[in-house]
Amino acid sequence: MHPTLEKVDSLYRSLRDDVQTLADRHVEAKEEVDKLNEELNNLKAATREEAMKIEQSRNELDQEKNEFEAFRTEALQQMETYREELETEKKGFEESRATSEKSLQEERGALTLEIQEFVREKGVKENELEKVALQLEEERSEFENYRSAAQSELERNLEANEADRRTLEEERLRFQQTRDETLAELQAEHARLEKDKDDFESTRSGILAELTTERGELTSAVEEFERMRNEASAKLDTEKAKLRDQEVEVEKIREELVQQKWKLVRERKHYDEERKQLARLLLGMGEKISTNGIGNQAEDVLGDDLDLASLQRELPVYNGEIGEAQLLGTVPLYPSTTVGDIRTFIAEKYVSSPGFSLKKRTTPIRRSADTNPALDYFRPGDYIITQNDGMEKTP
Repeated sequence: MHPTLEKVDSLYRSLRDDVQTLADRHVEAKEEVDKLNEELNNLKAATREEAMKIEQSRNELDQEKNEFEAFRTEALQQMETYREELETEKKGFEESRATSEKSLQEERGALTLEIQEFVREKGVKENELEKVALQLEEERSEFENYRSAAQSELERNLEANEADRRTLEEERLRFQQTRDETLAELQAEHARLEKDKDDFESTRSGILAELTTERGELTSAVEEFERMRNEASAKLDTEKAKLRDQEVEVEKIREELVQQKWKLVRERKHYDEERKQLARLLLGMGEKISTNGIGNQAEDVLGDDLDLASLQRELPVYNGEIGEAQLLGTVPLYPSTTVGDIRTFIAEKYVSSPGFSLKKRTTPIRRSADTNPALDYFRPGDYIITQNDGMEKTP
């Protein structure tokens, strides 16, 4: 065999072995990425379950709070009702006392008027008696000589005065009896009022004891609620701390996945460039010597196993505006690449300071689009414009 053909054949076999080795490594890397994606999905599912549990705990805490608010409102309404009833009873007692005092005042006034009337009548009677005595003295002095006749007249007058005295005595006895009955009625009314006062004090003491008991129960319920709320808050803080730790772990795993993905991308790009050069060399040599279709076989291997045109696109990145002077570089797009991966790639390769934003042509790229596949989000002919003065082109 011709030495050149032997050399080409050995190169072809070496190239085929390299291609097979790269294909095997590609399959292994894909399996590792799928495994990491599965672990990430499991972590996300666990995070969602923890979030649902926290939300359920929060809802239960809100429900207990609403029940306590309803209980407190009802207790306050009952206390207000007891207070209004107590005020009503107090008003009734005050009105009864005022009515009793008014009645006593009226009776006392009537009794005073009767006493004044009796005193006035007594004065009149005394005046009349004095006049009669004077008249008798005059008659006695004038009719001393007519003693017998005057004596008889005097006896008649004495008898008349005795009748008047008896009448006055009877009136005095009747007044005394009326006064005693009035005093007895006043004492009975006073005793009844004292009894009503004692009953009111007893009722008020009972109500105050009930209110004190209810206040103690309400205070105990408030303390129990505060204790439960503090326990729930502590448990919620613990769950939040666990969730933050899990989020940090997930973020670390995601960063590691992104770094591994871009490392694979860079290695794949490097191997693709080498394969392209070897393919060009083989195709050129196959066209020259046209022996047994070796160049066509190399082209078939590269075209069937790794169709680079269908697996990869490149997206230009500009700083601030479109222009050759503003071109920072390109970003490779693969079927598994997301918008968030592109943002991370630009931050690692082209950004020298934090806090930048991206645009697809003139449309801002929001953080909510980071999970979208890049091949679906960007169309052929699209480009990315960065909005950060601190960005600079890497050497």
